[in-house]
Amino acid sequence: MALVYKRAEVGHVPAIKELIKGGFGRDDMKRALNRRYGDPYNLYELIDTCALSIVALQDSKVVGFLSLESAPPKTIKAPDLVSLGDWHHWLTENYELSPTLLNQWMFVSFFCCQPDLGPQILETMLNLVYLMLPDVQHIGYFLPDSLILFPPFSSSRPQKQESLKAHLKRPMYADSLKFFSEVTLLNQSLSWSLQICSRQEFMPPFSIRKARVEDCDDLVPLFEKNHLLEGKDQDNYLQELVLPKENRLTMVAEMGDELVGFMNVTSSVDLTTVQQMYPQIQETLLIDIFCMESKYNKYASHFVDYCFNQQRLDHLLLSVSCFAPEHPLYSRFSLLEPVQSQELFFITNRQSHQELPVVKKGLDPLSSIESDPSLVYFSFYSKSVLIGYCALQICQNQTPIIDQFDVELFMNVQNHPIEQKPVLIQDFHLDDKYVTQARYILSEIMRQTGLNGLLHFFKQQNKILNREMVPVKCRRMIQYPDNIRDTKPLDTVIESSLCLITRPLILEPRVTVNARIVVVGGSDVGLSFLETLVYTSHLHFTNLVLICKSEPTKKDFRDFVDHCAFKDSRFEQLGLHRHCKIILDETGELNRDQRAITLFSGQTVEYDYLIFTPELTFNVSQDMRNIQGVYAVNKNSIEDIHKYLEGFDEQVLVYGSNLQALVTIRMCLDHGLKPENIVWCTPQPLDIEPPLVLETLLQLGIQPKCSIIESWSVTPGLDPALQDLTLLDPVTNHVTKLPIKLLLSCDQKSVDPDIFRTLNDACLVFDGGLVINKFFQTNDTRVFGAGGITKYSSHYQTQWQQSKNDDREIGESLAETLLPFFDPTQPGLFYDRPLELYPYRASKKTKALLPGGLHYLHFDQPRLFQETEKTDLVTLKDGYFRIRLDQKGVIQSLLYCGTRPVPEDNLLTLYDRHEKYYNRLKARFDEGVIPDFVQYFEEPWALALFHDRFPLFLETLDTKTTGTKEILDLLSLGGKGEDLYDKFDQSQDRHLFDKQTFRFLLETQVFSTYP
Repeated sequence: MALVYKRAEVGHVPAIKELIKGGFGRDDMKRALNRRYGDPYNLYELIDTCALSIVALQDSKVVGFLSLESAPPKTIKAPDLVSLGDWHHWLTENYELSPTLLNQWMFVSFFCCQPDLGPQILETMLNLVYLMLPDVQHIGYFLPDSLILFPPFSSSRPQKQESLKAHLKRPMYADSLKFFSEVTLLNQSLSWSLQICSRQEFMPPFSIRKARVEDCDDLVPLFEKNHLLEGKDQDNYLQELVLPKENRLTMVAEMGDELVGFMNVTSSVDLTTVQQMYPQIQETLLIDIFCMESKYNKYASHFVDYCFNQQRLDHLLLSVSCFAPEHPLYSRFSLLEPVQSQELFFITNRQSHQELPVVKKGLDPLSSIESDPSLVYFSFYSKSVLIGYCALQICQNQTPIIDQFDVELFMNVQNHPIEQKPVLIQDFHLDDKYVTQARYILSEIMRQTGLNGLLHFFKQQNKILNREMVPVKCRRMIQYPDNIRDTKPLDTVIESSLCLITRPLILEPRVTVNARIVVVGGSDVGLSFLETLVYTSHLHFTNLVLICKSEPTKKDFRDFVDHCAFKDSRFEQLGLHRHCKIILDETGELNRDQRAITLFSGQTVEYDYLIFTPELTFNVSQDMRNIQGVYAVNKNSIEDIHKYLEGFDEQVLVYGSNLQALVTIRMCLDHGLKPENIVWCTPQPLDIEPPLVLETLLQLGIQPKCSIIESWSVTPGLDPALQDLTLLDPVTNHVTKLPIKLLLSCDQKSVDPDIFRTLNDACLVFDGGLVINKFFQTNDTRVFGAGGITKYSSHYQTQWQQSKNDDREIGESLAETLLPFFDPTQPGLFYDRPLELYPYRASKKTKALLPGGLHYLHFDQPRLFQETEKTDLVTLKDGYFRIRLDQKGVIQSLLYCGTRPVPEDNLLTLYDRHEKYYNRLKARFDEGVIPDFVQYFEEPWALALFHDRFPLFLETLDTKTTGTKEILDLLSLGGKGEDLYDKFDQSQDRHLFDKQTFRFLLETQVFSTYP
């Protein structure tokens, strides 16, 4: 079985422990590892804090593990050596080594493997390290004096079968080469010998030189692989390309004797177009042709160094298509401000390639920055010239950060607390010429402070940190009763988005995606789609555009029925406006041939992928649109409605038969309108649960009137205003004329007229909805649609519509469908998915604030038809609370309507969970001991079940032990419940479950203290 190598994750730790425990066949292996790598070693800590950790897998089983640090391990406790300081000078003072740079070393912190595979695994892992990190020249290991070098470090490298030609090319030293060799010790007082594996002794040399005519034959396969010879005369083209010319430089890269790369740089650059967009560029070189064997992509930056050594110009320009996949070469360039063009420009300069910046603690004495004693400063220098600084703030309280953001996805805060440490980047400035060195600077700050990670709250835009650091998604928080947790008030919501970087992430630069992705419509579907893209941690999208009529980050949830996709208090934490461009405008003409959409203001936005996700809106007839006092209740008109209602004391007609009509009535009452001045007209039969809603309205003096608008009259003049309305009862044909001065229409939703015009004029198929296939595609493969605006193609012969599903899940599934276009880590194209339609599972949620101070909350399983076999559990204290179970006792629906506010975030987690998780809910209800569900779910025992880690806890419960299997076997044979419970209670599984449960409670810290 072939071995597979990948970055180690925390989830690999149990398998690594099994490897240590049984893979060696020796009881004292753990003791041996302690002597080699420190006592005690912590695998979780190694993966969480070391710069690079790799596992070798064979048939999904871990057979090897290597962990490397970018500085000497903490176990080396020499009095004059601190891993936070300039340890590379310490090395040359105490060991016979040539002077080196900080970024040229990696050190072994831990290694273990299956003994019979040791040399093979170590060979491949070291090879991978040198391929991944072209700047690294040495891998060191500090061996305690009490030990001798052990296998496989002391083993000879395995010999590979090779041809005679390859054998003759191989260096003479390779025949007897060992993995590690000892360096001469200069300071005899040290108790560690230094064993090193050097690149020059391990891998063939990599070099850049000028191209020659004799290289043409070797260039042919490289050019063919990169499709650079299509439609060209192969021999003449290559010979002409490599011939020396005054205005260009042609280079090749060699790994040993193998030609692995090519670059052509020209000074004959027409900068007219470039300078129109980027006037700061005056004279530069342009990379005209570039290709590289993918195995050696990380070495591409050596071309840039060679180019600056050969040429006198200070800048190097790179032009790529926005469709071009990310390449490691781009990491040495900075992207010029993106424009709406298919061609993107990257630039780099000589200064950033001459030497690494020097990072020193403290603020430069000549700096104009006013020092703050509460901050920790670092200054950055290049050849003693100040090029930037960083200010770090001490984290006084880590609890709100951990509670509100998913920081633990990237760093183990429990093992390495960030409290009382300078982990928060308050300010970060770096000269534009050195932005390509930002990642190295951040790594140096972490090394010198001994921190495992740095965090930054986006209070203002910082392009460097936005590029280098990973955005952290906000978490769903438990809603504690009265916002009190352990007798203390909860921390306030942090109104800012968060990003971070850790030591392992330093060596995982984010893949830049330059494709122009334009989303039309600020619906929850569109926001969820953008959120998924932005928070895909290994991708960095540079060209995201959102076009909508109103600001999506300023929602007033009191004025509308909400579907619980986003909380108003968390929009700043989402931070979409920091990652994508938001254009407040209406759509006009869509030119599919030019891939451009013209907006109402005249602005043209070009796209590579266009996604329509607008909300369905309430509309009024064309004849009434220009009448004062006539409004459709939509987000883009709500401010005008509020202004109209201020001081209004005439009659208002609310037109609609849905929850939004009730919300609108409540809004009118909040503005001080008398109930007798509110006319509720219901053109459709009412179907609103529970009856309490209509009863409350009747008590207020508002009664629904089943009628439709037949005609209206307006005041004369150029600016007509509504004067009265004539209503028709469709059952009795009775006509009523009312002096209505304000009409608020919130009847059935439909597609916004402007959106419909854009789609229709562009010849996109529209049949009651934008027609899409199972991959969200319209009849144009570059145009997609999602949400209530869409309709599945008749090919699927289904009545199902996306309007019946959860908006957030639709947005996530849309992103999941499109990500393979952009993500090189996802193999295959998106249409490889075999499913007919996406299997939506999330519940459809509704929340509203109704007249009489009623709070309304509802969720239900998406379905076409109502289930017949169901069990309803209902309590009636201070309102109406119903929980609906299916045949198996799984919660499928919830409906609450009452005067008390309820923790909707907690209650929404009940969906699709068995009622027995909630303290045998049905049995206790049948016993009559639950008079009030609101109070029941606020009891302390229930709060842990609302934690966002609880579903993961359920998945990780170990149910594969022998005792549980025996109980399940007895159950299948009709065993009695009491006997089964006693057997389980006395089994080892019971103790295992208790242990895992207590661990979950302690790790999640639902409460700070436990009895």
